Amino acid sequence: MSKEGSKKILAVPSVRRGNGSGHLHRMLHLAAKYPRRVSLFLDRNGELSPGPTINLKPYEEFIRSEIDFRRLKEESWSYILLDQRQTPLSLFARLRELIPHTPVAAVDEGGKFRKHFEYLIDTLPSLRRQECNLFNPDLNPRPLRRRLYLDCPERFEKILISFGGEDPRGLTLQTLAVVRSIPFLSRSAVTVAAGPAFGDLRLPPGIKVLYAPENLREHLSDYDCLITSYGLTALEALAAGTPVISVNPSRYHSRLAKKTGLLVCGTGKPDAGSLKKALENPRKLIGRCALAEESLKSGTEESLSPVDLSPAPASCPGCGKRKGNAVGRFPERTFYRCPSCGLVYQQRWVPDTTVYNHSYFFDEYKQQYGKSYLDDFGHIRSMGRARLKNIHTRKPDPTLLDVGCAYGPFLEAAREAGFRIEGLEPSKEAARWAAEHLDCKVSAMGLDEFVRKNPQKKWDAVTLWYVIEHFPDLESALLQLAGMVKPGGVLALGTPNCAGISARRNLKNFLAASPSDHYTILSPKSVKTLLRQKGFRVEKIRIPVLHRERFPVLLRFLWSCTGRLGRLLRLGDTFEVYARRIDKKGKDTSREE
Repeated sequence: MSKEGSKKILAVPSVRRGNGSGHLHRMLHLAAKYPRRVSLFLDRNGELSPGPTINLKPYEEFIRSEIDFRRLKEESWSYILLDQRQTPLSLFARLRELIPHTPVAAVDEGGKFRKHFEYLIDTLPSLRRQECNLFNPDLNPRPLRRRLYLDCPERFEKILISFGGEDPRGLTLQTLAVVRSIPFLSRSAVTVAAGPAFGDLRLPPGIKVLYAPENLREHLSDYDCLITSYGLTALEALAAGTPVISVNPSRYHSRLAKKTGLLVCGTGKPDAGSLKKALENPRKLIGRCALAEESLKSGTEESLSPVDLSPAPASCPGCGKRKGNAVGRFPERTFYRCPSCGLVYQQRWVPDTTVYNHSYFFDEYKQQYGKSYLDDFGHIRSMGRARLKNIHTRKPDPTLLDVGCAYGPFLEAAREAGFRIEGLEPSKEAARWAAEHLDCKVSAMGLDEFVRKNPQKKWDAVTLWYVIEHFPDLESALLQLAGMVKPGGVLALGTPNCAGISARRNLKNFLAASPSDHYTILSPKSVKTLLRQKGFRVEKIRIPVLHRERFPVLLRFLWSCTGRLGRLLRLGDTFEVYARRIDKKGKDTSREE
């Protein structure tokens, strides 16, 4: 599913001292796997975030596709991918300054700016429930060499001690001292992995050493047990089928280890008693680690990779202002509520693939409503007749354009009401059927193309029934529609309601159920704001009847009261808007001719 050849991703891993080397390893792996899609920026000299960095010399031979600081502004980036643990404000602000309007995603972000990122990928379990777009442990490099936990030995004879590429707390030597004091373990059983950023490691004689192993994860299955701190190496060992004991630098790491299912044998320093007990009982440790690995697998939601993401802009499609905070996160999209106009809208991170073809109107429509669109033609036409009672043009022989007319049930109702009708429909099959059966003009194209071909044409009424939410650029669509309505004419539309009962009861479930091609979700308040900005005065907002099946069982029994109260509070899940076009001076010319 990767998109080699698309705009590049700028990966920015942490290289700050004290953060370990796992973030760097993860992004090095991604850049090596997708060299044409991923460029690395390593903040070697503190241009973005001043402070000491780890020694990068041991990693130079593995660094591919690195981009210089001066070239950041010269490239056109798909998005920025941060792997920082806790992103510093200076780095975040500097990137926004250098590459404005570029979407930002973050991996395992734990900082206070987490909620401000457009897309969040978590690969590790968190202590508290944190909303993310994607939980996918498979983003971490997994070892190719693996074994089954059933094949683990009854006695640990080969033990590996590894505390990452840096080991800022010096846990390697402390743990080694405790392990060497355990009488039933031979000294030849222990191997120490010395990371690339280690200082002078003075080990006792007879201890085997892996100096800066090029690919440690591929060596893990050679050992009966790994002693490490919570992090990527621990998870790689679980995937390799190697039992893990954790000795952690902080209480935070220990709590994460316990949540993952790992055995903790010390915080800040190794606990000799618990470490000895764990090594004495291999079978118990093996069983615990097998369960931990299984739970991680079951938590994986999607198989999306960072290279599968191709985000749209995050600014509000209604007013163009910068985004507010996210109100819903899902693997393929993030929803925001605009702080300026109140519009709820989605930023897609995976392009929508909806096609308005035969299947859309028949198979998909039937799946949702129990019948195909043409089977429902009469019912839709009757709803159109009711809507037409609210469209008052006050002119003889009025003209009407129905945008997104589908097979034309509203057009037929409008003709009965005395309008000269015309339709616009992107589905060629539906447009052809409507033109032939209703004997009227139906243009088979999108709104942009239609406006280009008819720049001066205007109508007394323009209608869009459950169509307005399908425009990715709502502001542009509203400007085009404003130019298509005669002064004094009517713009009428129906759309889902973000202030309805379903959204109020559980906004996340409401957004999750929103179709992938619904780019905006209006409310009566936000539509008034947006239409006023485009030269319309809203004359009527109609809330249709509530959907009884969406209420709890108890309220269904009391439906007469519930229905009245719901209509009074305007809690319907859809609503209709009837607005009049005013001239540039704010004058209603609907009575003039």
